[in-house]
Amino acid sequence: MKVVCSYCEKFIREKPPLDDPTPTHAICADCFEHYAAQWDGQSMGEFLDRFDSPVLVSDRDGRTVAINAALAESRGISNRQVAGLLGGDLFECEHARLPLGCGRTVHCKGCSIRNVVTDTIDSGKPHVGVPATLDSRNQHELLSLSSFTRNGLVFLLIEPAPTTEAADRQPPG
Repeated sequence: MKVVCSYCEKFIREKPPLDDPTPTHAICADCFEHYAAQWDGQSMGEFLDRFDSPVLVSDRDGRTVAINAALAESRGISNRQVAGLLGGDLFECEHARLPLGCGRTVHCKGCSIRNVVTDTIDSGKPHVGVPATLDSRNQHELLSLSSFTRNGLVFLLIEPAPTTEAADRQPPG
């Protein structure tokens, strides 16, 4: 009898009776390792850290609930420093330092990050690949934003903007 993984269907071993072609099922070591964390319950941090790209979880007011290790590393902060921060404060937006602060200046109406988070909460619809720019730390970053909402929170994936062939070509000389 062949023993196969009930998740990935990988062959695990044979067991008696060896002449019985009927498969039986178990779980292989790889699938056990993958699913065991989910069975025991997984913290939001553990879930978010599975993503290679930066991820932000925000509430309906645009305040940070959690970030993953990739975002913490890219911003040079710890996960504990971000709880309750508005997006502009987390990303060190140059406009968030103005007297009215993040979300209340004339510049905030055009903020792609704020607009994606707000629309995702209000409409419940996900966004994929929304172009964005971030001016912070004397840098101009081109980004691509994707979002979805669950249980009143917005999960925002922040990736570098895709390059175009024209942008990839170097001028001669």
